[in-house]
Amino acid sequence: MVLAERGRALLAAGEPHAASDVLRHALELWRGPAFAGLDDVEMLRGEQARLEEHRLTTIEARIDADLFLARPALIVPELVRLVAENPLRERLCAQLMVALYHTGRQADALRVYRDVREALADELGVDPGPELSRLHQSMLTGEVSDDGGLSPEATELAPAQVNRWSVPALLPTDIPDFTGRDAQISHICASMTQGLRRGQRGATLGVTAIAGMGGVGKTALAVHVAHRLAGSYPDGQLYVNLRGAEASALDPADVLARFLRSSGVDSRAVPQDVAERAGLYRSRLAGRKVLIVLDNAASEEQVRPLLPGEATCAVLITSRSRLTGVEGRTVDRSRCTRTGPGDRVAGTQSQAIGGSRRSRPKPPRSCGCARACRWRCGSPGRA
Repeated sequence: MVLAERGRALLAAGEPHAASDVLRHALELWRGPAFAGLDDVEMLRGEQARLEEHRLTTIEARIDADLFLARPALIVPELVRLVAENPLRERLCAQLMVALYHTGRQADALRVYRDVREALADELGVDPGPELSRLHQSMLTGEVSDDGGLSPEATELAPAQVNRWSVPALLPTDIPDFTGRDAQISHICASMTQGLRRGQRGATLGVTAIAGMGGVGKTALAVHVAHRLAGSYPDGQLYVNLRGAEASALDPADVLARFLRSSGVDSRAVPQDVAERAGLYRSRLAGRKVLIVLDNAASEEQVRPLLPGEATCAVLITSRSRLTGVEGRTVDRSRCTRTGPGDRVAGTQSQAIGGSRRSRPKPPRSCGCARACRWRCGSPGRA
């Protein structure tokens, strides 16, 4: 069902091509009626009906995408069969009417409306619903859109071209006089651009994590590295402070909505379900070179929905915890431990950010405690 939800999310976001492909693949995985041969088992009947309804709504969504792509002739035979099997399902009847109308068979389309109206009256004693009635009226006046107005999300958002990619640039300002951590910066940059150098789309995603206690400068290091690598990711840079060290850590669903809007998705097209948001997020990142910085992560559970699906992207995470459960090609823990011989250490915080003094601090006064804890950072400031 994940594929079906992803396909519907793509359709709502105004991406009918991708939606049609994903929904078609989801339907190919269906293997006959649910619980075939177990019709006599009372406890399974409700679940059987639920799964069949899910299959039909997925078919309807895929047909919506095909209608939006102006493929009416290709789906008329399928719709004729589906309407014969489900004569009271108004959505399918409306889709058949639209497909017939756009293949020059207006009389046949109007005949479908007549048949379903009679069937509803005979079996249920009701008239067709407002959607079907409006479609019938629009056919009489000759004002039918490509999809007959059956997929309002896609047709409403298409003029705004929300399926276009808007390059996000969400990185915070870099510290201009960042000093130290030369060896770690080189190592992180090499690790993060490995997927780009290999050029293996679809390979395992590469993730780099910077772990350490609060106050050692993880954020400063991550932002500095991200600015250095921004040119290698021309499709954009996403950044979020996940507030993992605070009492109210950010919900991944809210972060996904923010990332989707930043990349050009209309707010009305952002799915409500977190799984659908994650599917749309990964679909939009597929094949693109985007750098994602997840700062102050609380846990693997918070990070996992925010990971893209392909190695064309790169992810840089900072956390006070060792996120050993994060999936990826490599999880490089560039821990902020004692600096190496090649790393210069800034003096006080004010000097590192805006001061004029650049002298090396005296060990007994400025970093004795840090050395005792085996922690020292080359750029103090943000955690």
